[in-house]
Amino acid sequence: MTNQTQENFETSLEAWLVNAQKVIEDAHKRRGYSFECSSLEMMRGRRYVRVVRVDSGDQRSAHCFIDRTNGDVLKPAGWKGPAKNFARGNIYTKSLGVSEFGAHTCC
Repeated sequence: MTNQTQENFETSLEAWLVNAQKVIEDAHKRRGYSFECSSLEMMRGRRYVRVVRVDSGDQRSAHCFIDRTNGDVLKPAGWKGPAKNFARGNIYTKSLGVSEFGAHTCC
């Protein structure tokens, strides 16, 4: 990955994470839940960025994977990797992949 491509990926990834977290928080408020809202964290790997959902009580689960080569937001097959060919969106789209992905997000 060239430096410019890497910078573009990092910028888009950070913007995606902020927007995805906002979708979760908005859904949490809209539903009137009284428990603490989940938060998202990133774990960077060579090919994929694992986005981890942290719930109250520090329970962690794979929320999605983001392909570093093309920006696809992929459904998790489990903790270790994504389900192939199950792109939920892309971090490079105008919506950053959040609107397509938001339908699968809940608190």
